[in-house]
Amino acid sequence: MEGRAHVKPYEGFAWVVPLFALVAAANVHGIQDAARAPYAVLGLAGGAAWQLLDRRDLAARLTWPVVFGGVGLLVALAAREPLVLGDTRAESLGRAIFGFGVLCGLVLTERYLRWRERRAERLSPEEGPATTRGSASP
Repeated sequence: MEGRAHVKPYEGFAWVVPLFALVAAANVHGIQDAARAPYAVLGLAGGAAWQLLDRRDLAARLTWPVVFGGVGLLVALAAREPLVLGDTRAESLGRAIFGFGVLCGLVLTERYLRWRERRAERLSPEEGPATTRGSASP
């Protein structure tokens, strides 16, 4: 059909990439007994890959995670339960660092893509002077 954008087969499922990155970070952390660096690095990589595979506005992308996170927080506060995401405090901190890494990956990748688009617009031959290589402009 004319006028329709090409749909990529993975477009709706790119959000799975950060989940795989979280599992990988937890495994590396458990096997290597590393500090929280795997969470930060793999979170950043997962967020960047998510934005590259399915580029969307960040507010639209993060609306549902914020809604579900807010509801979960309200339920935990109403039940007066401690806010622990894993078995230990260190595991909860690692997951928080991972979440921050994903957000950083999303934002930094979008900033890079916008910079690249602005640069391409500036270097676009249609908008430049009508000269050929080796000739001087009038």
